[in-house]
Amino acid sequence: MKKYLLYIVCFICLTSCGDFLDEYSQDLVVVKTVEDLDEVLLGDVYLPNKAPTAFLSSSFVSWLNFLDDDINTVIYRRGGDKWISTKWLYGYTNWLQEIGASVDGSVTIASDGSPWVETYYRINVINVILNELKNIDLDGEADELAALRIQGECHFQRGLFYFFLVNLYAKAYQPESADETLGIPLKLSSYVENEFHRNSLKEVYEQVVTDLTLAVDELTRSPQSNPSFRASRESALLLLSRVYLYMQDWENARKTANEFLQSKNTLVNIASLAADQCFMNKNNEEIIFSQSSQTLVNVLTAEGGDFCVSRNLYNLYDDKDYRKKLYFSENVSTDSIALNRKYSKKKGEVTPSDGFTMRVAEAYLNMAEACAMLNDAEACDWLNRLRRNRISEYVDMQYSGEELVDEIRNERRKELCLEGHRWFDLRRYAACVKYPFKKEIVRVFAEYSQDNNYKFNTAKLFRLEKDDPAYLFRIPASVREYHEDMPDNERRVRKAFASVDADGNLIENE
Repeated sequence: MKKYLLYIVCFICLTSCGDFLDEYSQDLVVVKTVEDLDEVLLGDVYLPNKAPTAFLSSSFVSWLNFLDDDINTVIYRRGGDKWISTKWLYGYTNWLQEIGASVDGSVTIASDGSPWVETYYRINVINVILNELKNIDLDGEADELAALRIQGECHFQRGLFYFFLVNLYAKAYQPESADETLGIPLKLSSYVENEFHRNSLKEVYEQVVTDLTLAVDELTRSPQSNPSFRASRESALLLLSRVYLYMQDWENARKTANEFLQSKNTLVNIASLAADQCFMNKNNEEIIFSQSSQTLVNVLTAEGGDFCVSRNLYNLYDDKDYRKKLYFSENVSTDSIALNRKYSKKKGEVTPSDGFTMRVAEAYLNMAEACAMLNDAEACDWLNRLRRNRISEYVDMQYSGEELVDEIRNERRKELCLEGHRWFDLRRYAACVKYPFKKEIVRVFAEYSQDNNYKFNTAKLFRLEKDDPAYLFRIPASVREYHEDMPDNERRVRKAFASVDADGNLIENE
């Protein structure tokens, strides 16, 4: 792909050896047409979708689904030849102070820059594109519509990226304190700024809402021709409804979700899927947007030394729930739960992302949650509509109050599991003014000997407490070194509180 930029793209490059405002140089080719900017947008803003090969090789957010309570590791006393996968995620999945730390104390994953550097890079490319659109000579109506569509895509992506970053590096949104809570830096111009600071949480969310509102308008006036793989009016509306949920703005969440559902409401009847067909496939008519890749099928095998689906999640599904057998399968040798046909296991096949996919089912859940928080009787109706397409012989249920909210939250966990939602949902549930929910998570991390055929050695137990500081990532060290006055997020040193030895004995640490 040709890379066109009018001038050097100066972006917030936060590498371990560079300053906070290092310069990044692209090919210096003058932008001449709208098509040139469209190529930059596609090549340097959208996250590439690749067929997964090795874990962590195709997505800078591969670890997002390994932070929450939907996964665990496998204890297999006959050996664990898959241990290399879990070792790479040791610091992430056990919520350590150094997220890139490995079992032996070394750092195996660059923890200082990504996802900060990856995301801010794309944000600054967006800023350049938006600025250059003002300077392009538009040749007729077709060019004008193309420019408007590009604007819409840029505003959507900037809103999405800031929403993603603020949920990694800042506290969950609470309306009464958002204007006093530290968010993340907002970069909205295409030039280098010497001063950079953390904007308030309220300012960041207001910018996200502004960007997505603009995207809805622009992509309504210039519709997207390829909506599943590029931003569209529908994807902007769906994301906006999610953002309002996070802000506890239930009225706007309901209004926006309803607007989406007026134009897009088709659900897949899982019972109609062929025996060898995966759910998250490129032809799934529920999927309205996807970017980036998925790597879960490589590591959620439930084999020795690998990750498995938590029993806590698996046991939520009724036996008549089609998703139970479609999403999961039991590994006979380990008695652990593996990922089955939610994503494709065919080698080399490109499938929707496990972190940046949006689909219609979420709109049903957003609508149900917003209605429930507003004491709107339609909440049960939206929940029941979804379940009719997921559960055999389903009989509509009626709930109210906190029980209804709990049912919707559990349904959200079941429906959207392993799609990058759960970690962020746990954060916002804990901050919810009405019906707050907090839980303690215990991770069992199995370790294997590398010099003895990967024989099981021990399993360390780590605890993520309610309101744990580890729900926030630390600001990268290179940022703090360049901007000494930029406040960091607390993230304490964490050690295993107990372990299980090769004979199955539980040993509590002092």
